[in-house]
Amino acid sequence: MLLLSKEDIKSVITMKDMIEADKQAFKMVVDGTVDTPLRTVINGKYDGAFLFMPAYAPDNNLMTSPAQTMLIDGKTGYVIAMLDGTYVTQLRTGASSGAAFDLLGKKECKEGAMIGTGGQAAAQLEAMLAARKL
Repeated sequence: MLLLSKEDIKSVITMKDMIEADKQAFKMVVDGTVDTPLRTVINGKYDGAFLFMPAYAPDNNLMTSPAQTMLIDGKTGYVIAMLDGTYVTQLRTGASSGAAFDLLGKKECKEGAMIGTGGQAAAQLEAMLAARKL
């Protein structure tokens, strides 16, 4: 099994790449070519919870959850790779904002604004800057 850290992921993909991937993912949802059931939450006995956010896309076999992202072989069910899910979630969420900004924002806009903190906010700001010259 391949385990990928935040640093490993950063070395092979950019925010611009993720914005394009999110655009493709949005189209797959609209086209009905991906199965994305609702997030499943299993509350822990103590603090915290297990969050499962599965998705099946026959063309890329991506499975995601907040803490780990697993790539599972769609034919055998074997886990092929496990990635740093916290970073992947930040990257995916930021890229979604960048995709929306690029697709829905006025092309002549040179200023952007955001509200938020932490890793999500940093990724969203990075995506805005990757999508446009602000």
